[in-house]
Amino acid sequence: MRYMTMLTALLFAAAASADDVPGAAPAPVGVDYSQCWVELYDEPSLEGDKVRLQGPTQVAKLADHEYSNGENLNNDVRGVRSGATARVVLFGDAEFAGATYRVFPGSSTSIGSGGFGEDSSSLKLACDDPAAVSAPPPGSCWVELFDEPSLEGDKVRVEGPKSIGKLATLEYSNGENLNDDVRGVRTGAGARVELFEKADFGGDTYRVYEGTSDSISSKGFGEGASSIKISCLQ
Repeated sequence: MRYMTMLTALLFAAAASADDVPGAAPAPVGVDYSQCWVELYDEPSLEGDKVRLQGPTQVAKLADHEYSNGENLNNDVRGVRSGATARVVLFGDAEFAGATYRVFPGSSTSIGSGGFGEDSSSLKLACDDPAAVSAPPPGSCWVELFDEPSLEGDKVRVEGPKSIGKLATLEYSNGENLNDDVRGVRTGAGARVELFEKADFGGDTYRVYEGTSDSISSKGFGEGASSIKISCLQ
């Protein structure tokens, strides 16, 4: 009975770590974890004190981790660097609640520059299987923007790479423009998408991983997208 209880708990933990990281399940046993890590910095320049976490993992309270100077990480993460197979989600509140901020695999970012501020209180780190990662097929760098979180109804498809400073210049088939009216997003296998709260790439950002579907309004960002950037994977 004790063995079954432990096994159930382990299976539940593995499944839970993929929440809020569409398309990225925790790496199974035997997978190379070496590039699944995240470094959290107390400076946006990615210098100074840092804490490195190995994935897959989830931290319900960043207050439980400290920099070498004794300061805990709660509301004090200003820069993030991720490993090549790491998909990171930062949450504004403890226990994986509040607004979210995603970090693409193999990237470095200054958190404050994306409008999220330093308000990180919890974190989830899921791992891609490096053996399953391959070059995206031709023609897969695109995004579909929907007026419904269910990804039904009207949509607009945009091929990347592309930056659109004003989503108000795009319209659904019903004549409504997309400014503050994007509720769902689907991306091709070769597209990474950043939605911005304000025109000309200002304000809060909301990132969507490649090859995923996402309901924007359910993650704290609301429908407040006014500009977009689409980058293509090689």
